Amino acid sequence: MASWEQRAALPQTTPTCIAALGGGAVAVGSPEGVQVVTWGRPRVGAGAACARGFQASCLLALGSQTLVGGDVSGHIRVWHWRRGTLKPVVDAEVHASSVCALSNGGDAIFSVAGETIVQQLHVLEDFAVSTFCNAGIAVCSVLAHDRTVLLGCKSGLILEVARLAPQSQMLRRLELGAPVKILDADPSGGRLLAMGDDCLAVWSSLPSGRLSGTEVPATVRADISCTVTGLLSALLLPGGGAEDYLVVGPSGLMHGPRQEPWRGSDPGGKSLGTLAPDQGGIVDVARVDGEATSPVFFVLAGAKTIGSTIFEVQLPAVDTAQSRANTTEVVKPAAVAATAAITATTATTATAA
Repeated sequence: MASWEQRAALPQTTPTCIAALGGGAVAVGSPEGVQVVTWGRPRVGAGAACARGFQASCLLALGSQTLVGGDVSGHIRVWHWRRGTLKPVVDAEVHASSVCALSNGGDAIFSVAGETIVQQLHVLEDFAVSTFCNAGIAVCSVLAHDRTVLLGCKSGLILEVARLAPQSQMLRRLELGAPVKILDADPSGGRLLAMGDDCLAVWSSLPSGRLSGTEVPATVRADISCTVTGLLSALLLPGGGAEDYLVVGPSGLMHGPRQEPWRGSDPGGKSLGTLAPDQGGIVDVARVDGEATSPVFFVLAGAKTIGSTIFEVQLPAVDTAQSRANTTEVVKPAAVAATAAITATTATTATAA
């Protein structure tokens, strides 16, 4: 059973996004900038490091010591997190509009801003900026996945392109049916999640193999396709099946297509979903990808008049051998038609552009 604990409260912060650095450090983005919050054991109060003077739109943690942030002016900043301080490394004007999403491709960071152009920052070349590809249609989310890059488009399409030849090698075409605002892949398996507006879909695995330059990719059908209202963010649970994912919105933190509430270690205790509206509603959720066998998530709740609250959610240990087996199972047809709803119980909170 999952357990959760409130870790920190930032009364003066209007939250927009979150990134988990690991080791008890979480970065929170806001219209005022970025703040890294830490806590110790025994807890003596939250310590924080800040970078101010810009409106953060999205955040990405590169391991436990590097943080990347996009802002509403199209700039991307990189900091090193050292000894409780954020040390600026890069501040580059990468896009002409607000940065929508960032993705870690190892030797490159991919970024999109609702334009047709997908940019990349080369990690091994002092974060030099170059154009990755021109998708031909507006792209609002991006996900580096193994040797490919997935582009979530405003048209509702998801295009999978080869990293070495993005213009000529379109490998796969998926369809969500709404502007694709979030893409997520399971670190321990082949599952893919896409979310946008009132739609959410999960693919248990993508077909292998490449297409010729003249072949038009067929649309790959999703294993789970849900209609969702009020959804703000979603992430896959490591090592699970197509129905194992978390969705978050103003009404709380929920699990899977049936929208079951996550509860604490006490079976009779209140669910996190019942507490979050009292603190402004959940804004975003981040996964610590380094903890594959004992997954950890950080949940950000808050609103302008309330400030930010950070929760740590600890999941039970995952059997990695069983996890690999789960990713190869065929999803029952009934799951394809699963539908669910999250009804907003509070005013809509600020979200990443």
